[in-house]
Amino acid sequence: MDGDQPEGAAELEHDKFSTTVTFLCGQFVKKSEALYDLISAAVPAIEHLDSGARAMEVLDEKLKFVPPDTVLRFKKFYIEYADRFPDRKFSVKQLMEAVWEEFRSDPHGAHIFVALHEMFATPARKPILLELLVVSIVSAYEALLAELVEQFFKVSPEALEKVSRDREKEFSLRDLKSLGTIEDAVDLAISRRVEELMFGSFAEWRKFFIDRMNLSFEDYAVNWEALREVFQRRHILVHNGGEVSKRYLSNVDSSLTAGLTVGQRVSTDEDYVRAAIEQVATFGVLLANAVILKFRKGDADRVASFVAEFSYGNLQRGRNSAVVKCSSFIDGLPIAMGSKMIARVNSWIARSSMNDPRVNGEVAAWDVSALDPKFLLARHCLLGNIDESMTLVRSLHSQGALTVQNILEWPLLEPLRGSASYREFAQSLDLPSEWLEPENGLYLNPKTRVLHRQSCMRRSSSCVPFTETDDVRYSACQLCRPHRDRPQLAGTSTDNEP
Repeated sequence: MDGDQPEGAAELEHDKFSTTVTFLCGQFVKKSEALYDLISAAVPAIEHLDSGARAMEVLDEKLKFVPPDTVLRFKKFYIEYADRFPDRKFSVKQLMEAVWEEFRSDPHGAHIFVALHEMFATPARKPILLELLVVSIVSAYEALLAELVEQFFKVSPEALEKVSRDREKEFSLRDLKSLGTIEDAVDLAISRRVEELMFGSFAEWRKFFIDRMNLSFEDYAVNWEALREVFQRRHILVHNGGEVSKRYLSNVDSSLTAGLTVGQRVSTDEDYVRAAIEQVATFGVLLANAVILKFRKGDADRVASFVAEFSYGNLQRGRNSAVVKCSSFIDGLPIAMGSKMIARVNSWIARSSMNDPRVNGEVAAWDVSALDPKFLLARHCLLGNIDESMTLVRSLHSQGALTVQNILEWPLLEPLRGSASYREFAQSLDLPSEWLEPENGLYLNPKTRVLHRQSCMRRSSSCVPFTETDDVRYSACQLCRPHRDRPQLAGTSTDNEP
């Protein structure tokens, strides 16, 4: 910022920057989740379109003007021909030649031949969808990256002055005539810088973040080489028809290109697409939050809360690699040890699901004697101590420290859910009242008078539902900021909770 700018104004600008980037990051996460939803919802429908049964339905439609007896004779011929081959896999060319020989003298033979040719000429739709999803997640990241760079120049306009000699003359005479104010000139310069960078390569984006913000892409990738491959694959899908190029082979780690040659088409299946979305989404979230901390170091708690929520959503959906990476990121933040411990437990859960043999030893050596009883529960669950875990679950629930929603939803308790004691206990629970309340509900801690959102990590079981008509003074939680997206509430302050 300009050295003459008042300190308060700079703080306000940085706060606006942090809030904007957090919002953009949230939108990016929603887009990535939408792509996961497309896999689950659209792939079964696409597979039906690609199925042999659907193909025969389409063929029947094309042959509706052919006499029924001729159609029946053709179908019988087709089935008998296909049955000659193992798994009914045969050469389309040979089939077409056989059909032509069989029906060339039939008055409707040409109709049958053309309809069959059109059926086989239609490309499979599933690979098209999966490739589009890879392109979409990279495009979503590119949009986020462009926004990050724009926000960087807005919060650090002095960076615009760091240009090479050939760019010292930034604007033409025509530009100067059209620009009304200095602010207009700055906006135009920022727009040009962003556009210029986004036309560059992934390597050039990486260099920009290293040079301008001292942030290394590698530090925020789940698997750096796998992430690079996703971006290189997107390039050949868009620009080379999905065929391997020399550039692809030179830019991708050899362990990921074994057996591939120039001109060969890459195979993109569901597992690859899910892994690609997980790689790119996690990378985008962690990079964006690292950018926030570059300009707003005091936002470590808010950053940790956002990343923890993203990580927990991935844990619930079995995306374990993302959880491990996010937990490592949180562990490096200057935040309370309790928040770090929660991230560490989630990492152990994820690594256990990945059959990491080191987890058991790490958990066994974990001293929880001075920690909250919930961490003792976590230790017992991770070590597979079912009886001890269930004893603690009942005790914590009776004390109000463990809600019904926690019991029914926590991935931590998954090892218990197959036991008879858990099933018996779960059947005795009433429907959680919080499930019947709106998600944007507010909760007040009656002891500290701090107001929280329902989703806030700091909201304890002692908090009670709050309405804005309640005549009571309170302070707003600095982590979830319940007043952030609603009109200023009467009697609020923004003190931290003790």
